[in-house]
Amino acid sequence: MTSPSEISSVSPGGGTNADDWARIAEQYYLHGTYSPIDTNLSCQNSYVLVIGDGDWQNHDKAQSRVVKLLNQHKIKQIITSTPPPFAERMVQTIKNMIHTRLGGLEIDKQQWINLLPSVLKKYNNTKHSTIGMSPNQAKQGNDNVEVWLNIINKANFNRKYPPILKGSQVRTYIKPKTMTKGYDSKWSKEVYKVVAITDDKK
Repeated sequence: MTSPSEISSVSPGGGTNADDWARIAEQYYLHGTYSPIDTNLSCQNSYVLVIGDGDWQNHDKAQSRVVKLLNQHKIKQIITSTPPPFAERMVQTIKNMIHTRLGGLEIDKQQWINLLPSVLKKYNNTKHSTIGMSPNQAKQGNDNVEVWLNIINKANFNRKYPPILKGSQVRTYIKPKTMTKGYDSKWSKEVYKVVAITDDKK
């Protein structure tokens, strides 16, 4: 994995340099320390998620680089035209964990890569509400049916929130602004106590 400063070029006119992300993916998979490839496993799942604006540049170079990487390490390629909700949730959770630590430890944002190993370890060993266990437990393969049932039940889950009553502890919703990032909190840091409830319809 490399830091964002290693991307070679940014076009002010817009567009995504496909060869840049392909090169970063290549460096990630071949990295001596952070590579997700485990030679002790006969099968494993690894993902490279790319979010772009649809305007690709240097597509041929990227394709050649990726095909070589896929063939060399026997990586299965899956392409989807719709956003994968679980993968997007995973990425957002990891980003939130990194930014929480950057702010709490007062670390420069450019040093986020140094936090990634510990964040991934924490993520993979934490119980997830969707699958009902940690990712490391789920990948053992002994609980495939349970994981599948948990995902199905979660998809059909109708969330019910407890009513807000006098004396309840609440946070206020922060309306997103133009420059609001996905990792920015949607709720206030302050916790408020409800002292009264009024009916605006009267």
